[in-house]
Amino acid sequence: MHYVVGLVDGSLIIKSKQLEEHKEEVNDEMKFLMDAFNPKFVSKSKNYKYFNRGQYNVMPEPDDII
Repeated sequence: MHYVVGLVDGSLIIKSKQLEEHKEEVNDEMKFLMDAFNPKFVSKSKNYKYFNRGQYNVMPEPDDII
């Protein structure tokens, strides 16, 4: 984490602080619950496949359908 302070005379004071990483042991049940609450974003409108859907599909002729 970094803190930066600008003084009136134009000088900067920069301080940094190392954060300790806190690691918890997560069992399978807690991992399942945490994954259940994370949103899953599926982008369908920003790719090539979305804009060209159905363009190259070939429909069978009525004579070919039995």
